[in-house]
Amino acid sequence: MPLVLREEGPRYCPRIVCDHCGTEIARAADGNYQWRAADGPMMMYFTHKRCCRAFEAAQDDGRGWMAIDLTALPYYLANNLKVSWKESRAVGTLCAR
Repeated sequence: MPLVLREEGPRYCPRIVCDHCGTEIARAADGNYQWRAADGPMMMYFTHKRCCRAFEAAQDDGRGWMAIDLTALPYYLANNLKVSWKESRAVGTLCAR
């Protein structure tokens, strides 16, 4: 399961875990989100850049893989969820206390 909550003191903090090696992706620049073309909704996977090709090879079923740098994901999610960065930061700061 790539999205997890980790207990850190009194808080539960969301983290992304690599679907290949099972360790946390600590920096967005070190990871990708990946998917394969399909009809209808597509499953999203998270990998470290270093794990990307090995993950694809292990899941090979003849369909091609697509990947985007994990750095882009917050931007796309904010747009699709109709959330401004200012609003997100304000709520996130409130919940982080």
